[in-house]
Amino acid sequence: EASPSYLFHPLAPERVAALIPAARLIAVLRNPVDRAFSHFQHEVAFGREPLSFEDALDREEERMRGEVERMIRDPSYFSHAWWNHTYVARGRYAEQLERWFAVFPRDQLLVLFSEELLENPAAGYARVLEFLGADRHELSSYPRIFARDYGEMSSVTRARLEREFAEQNRQLADLLGRDLPW
Repeated sequence: EASPSYLFHPLAPERVAALIPAARLIAVLRNPVDRAFSHFQHEVAFGREPLSFEDALDREEERMRGEVERMIRDPSYFSHAWWNHTYVARGRYAEQLERWFAVFPRDQLLVLFSEELLENPAAGYARVLEFLGADRHELSSYPRIFARDYGEMSSVTRARLEREFAEQNRQLADLLGRDLPW
């Protein structure tokens, strides 16, 4: 089972632990700047984002005001704003992983980087098999799925997001005890 919302959802770690306490979990992280822009492009393609990327970034906090609190108060509540318009918040990986590490031992969660998987998918696949305790084997190919072409992000916006994520990325590197590939 896979979804990018599991890592991000404020109630997911406790829910998973209650159902499958011995779960082997895998988090695949992408450069948060590129992830934010890709998420935005996805929402535009599905007709759920009428704003420009820069305007959506400016309005994210306003759109999310009170949503997480409501999700926690009412576990059955589905927040469309949280699902669709959390471009920056979803890239704050350290705080998300800390929630999972508070519930699961670290050896139950493998953290991979999409940049490394794209560069060497066979090695990434081997790491996943080893982590899961599955027999090693090679695949004949490692096709990339869900790839989409879209325009470039402006250099000004990229620089803005790089500044915004700088501290979170430092915290993530410290939390994982390794350099980040971005």
